[in-house]
Amino acid sequence: MPTVAQLDFFKEIINALKRKIFLLEIFSDIHKNPVKSDVYKGTDVYDNTRRDSIIGIGGGAALDVARAIVLRVNHREDLFKYDDLIGGDSICNQ
Repeated sequence: MPTVAQLDFFKEIINALKRKIFLLEIFSDIHKNPVKSDVYKGTDVYDNTRRDSIIGIGGGAALDVARAIVLRVNHREDLFKYDDLIGGDSICNQ
């Protein structure tokens, strides 16, 4: 089964952005059920390539990882600190 990055609609999006002279870095190294290391790897790519924005394209896993990378880029605490299942949502209510 192909990943989103291999599909024609995704390639069309990438080509359209390149035509507008956007410098792109595609990060698609994630598990079907994302894990914390996926987010940390994506954050490393973001940092090492000096990007300034993130666009999440795909299904649930891709969008979850993209949102978590944005969180990690802006808050370098351990991701589990923000887990609402263990009280992390109380941080947002302060």
